[in-house]
Amino acid sequence: MKLKNNAKLYSYLVATLLLVLIPTISQAQVSPGDVITTDLTLTGNLDASAYGGPALRVGANNITIDGAGFTITVNGNNAGIDLSGHSFVTIQMKAEARRG
Repeated sequence: MKLKNNAKLYSYLVATLLLVLIPTISQAQVSPGDVITTDLTLTGNLDASAYGGPALRVGANNITIDGAGFTITVNGNNAGIDLSGHSFVTIQMKAEARRG
């Protein structure tokens, strides 16, 4: 009987871990200058103020970049997100883009 209860507890534990981990698998933190080729949801603020170019570069058509309420900080006249040469890109920024 005790083994059966342990198996049930183990099943609940695994299910809970999967529910917690699966949403974070589709999210990624990026570094200044990264080329984005798939949908992206920011998981934290991106500070590119020390980087000499755009914070992010779009490298594919038909993708979505979701700021998820985080900020992108850039230096001088650099772009927060460089869309050059790509189309049908959706950018969802709920926070302001800042220049450092």
